[in-house]
Amino acid sequence: MKKDWAYKTAFIGTFLIGTGSYIYSDLQAKNTPLDLGTCIILGALALFAMLAILYYFRSEDKKSNQ
Repeated sequence: MKKDWAYKTAFIGTFLIGTGSYIYSDLQAKNTPLDLGTCIILGALALFAMLAILYYFRSEDKKSNQ
């Protein structure tokens, strides 16, 4: 079954919002400030996670087309 763009966008958005809110609450519990360096690291991790999810969806689409 080929997944449409709405499903993919909702999945990635849900993942990023859930993970981001967990990390943010954990950082606040430890009184860690969100400075520029922390935001860059979190942004890079979010980018790598999005790419991994997109490549997973791409491989699943290729499997379903065969």
